[in-house]
Amino acid sequence: MELWLELMRKSSAYSMEMHQLFPQLLAIMDRDFDQLRGSTNLVESYILLGRLQFMNDYAEGVAAALDAVIGNVRTRGLVMITRVLECLVCQFPEKTPQLLDTTFAKLLHASFFAMSCEKAERQDRENWEPDLVVAGYMSILARMLVYTPATFMDFLDRHQEHLRTALTSDSAQADLCTLVADIWIEKMDSVGHSSAGPWRRKAWALALATLLSTGEKFYLDNLENIISICVDVLSEIEDPEASAFIPSPAQNISSDGDGTCGGEGEAKRKHTLFHSDPIFRLDLREFLNESMETCRLKVGDSAFNSALSSVHSSILSHLQK
Repeated sequence: MELWLELMRKSSAYSMEMHQLFPQLLAIMDRDFDQLRGSTNLVESYILLGRLQFMNDYAEGVAAALDAVIGNVRTRGLVMITRVLECLVCQFPEKTPQLLDTTFAKLLHASFFAMSCEKAERQDRENWEPDLVVAGYMSILARMLVYTPATFMDFLDRHQEHLRTALTSDSAQADLCTLVADIWIEKMDSVGHSSAGPWRRKAWALALATLLSTGEKFYLDNLENIISICVDVLSEIEDPEASAFIPSPAQNISSDGDGTCGGEGEAKRKHTLFHSDPIFRLDLREFLNESMETCRLKVGDSAFNSALSSVHSSILSHLQK
């Protein structure tokens, strides 16, 4: 498997031989999870190199293989799967939510359940996902909302009955979208400090700004939190050192942060994907200001200015730079 992975990572073109070999990987993943690290690295390499040709033939097989892993492996394995899912939704933002609809519902259900257990102060910590995993799940859903807002809202509506089974009685009737936003607000510090950290936090900030534009009461009541989060993210990504977190084609980039070299070919593909990603390309400051103005128009000057008065002047001045 290591030679297979090295070949995929260093190749500059996708061959029919590579394409026809992929079902063997699906068979390995179906048989057991013992080689999950190598398997997920290979799936990611296939997504990056094979792109549309690969997905046209193997989308359903990939979806089934990834779905089977969720909930059946420990934290490290779930982090690996999350990385592949994030790559998929970034590469195919419109197709992936439809392809992995039930898988994404699993991610949100697990995130709701973890939050419910935490609020109930349950002691059986091994029975619910840790913050690291929830942060990965919620990053995928943040991308889904930013890329395709209508698809995200439809997703919540279709799965609401199942998702509510993960909630405590006091929140069982709450609006699901506000519960999702509450996780993004409460768990922002759990996103982590890996190379993906700043851009995952930006995805969460963009998702919150997207919801703010609806003018719904929950988001207006949390205007201070949303603006503060966005300003914190702006401070982070505008720091000159942020460039260190951008995948570089001049570097051997690890696919999973474990020191394994990705190879120049794959490094270039990651670099290209990163720079084409709306999460990277969108101007967060401009995006937030536009969302705030849309919110103001929907709720009226009086209600908006009242909510805005709770935001510290230094935060607002940073936003207006």
